[in-house]
Amino acid sequence: MDSPKGHTHEDIDQRFSVISHRLRRVYAMTLPQLRKEIESSFHDKPHQKVLACVRDVKSWLDTSLR
Repeated sequence: MDSPKGHTHEDIDQRFSVISHRLRRVYAMTLPQLRKEIESSFHDKPHQKVLACVRDVKSWLDTSLR
């Protein structure tokens, strides 16, 4: 998903907006329910991947910028 230089991620923002609207109308109390609702939000089913962990990039950058 490369965007031309200087452009924001409007396509990503739009996807999150669609998901957000759906989650205002339905309950998704578990990860499987959330994944189902995300998939149900779109005609073209988005690829979903559950990450076991996420790196703490902020802490890494904070130490690099001091």
